[in-house]
Amino acid sequence: MIAVSCLAQLVVTLTVVVLAWRAYVRAADAVDELERDHLRPLALKAHALIDDLQDMAARARTVDDAVRARIEDVESALHSTKEMVLGRFWPVFGVIRALRAGAGAWSRRGAATRRVTQGG
Repeated sequence: MIAVSCLAQLVVTLTVVVLAWRAYVRAADAVDELERDHLRPLALKAHALIDDLQDMAARARTVDDAVRARIEDVESALHSTKEMVLGRFWPVFGVIRALRAGAGAWSRRGAATRRVTQGG
């Protein structure tokens, strides 16, 4: 009787092992199918998108560098132009300032004279 019981246990154990193995194989096949049909194409699209974003970032850096270089060139040109204009025309600016100061003093003097003569 013990032998029959051991044999029955062996058969049940082997049956459970075979059923578990089949379930494992089915689950592994389902995971492989999921990866093949859904995850791999999605990963390829994500990688392509990341590559495009990296290319766009590199282009943006290149454009930014070019714009900065142009701005520096313009600033340098404006600075040298300002220095040249001020260097050559500073006497003219001085005369203009002097004339404005004189005109301002003359107009203030005239207003003060009018107040005194009018009795104010």
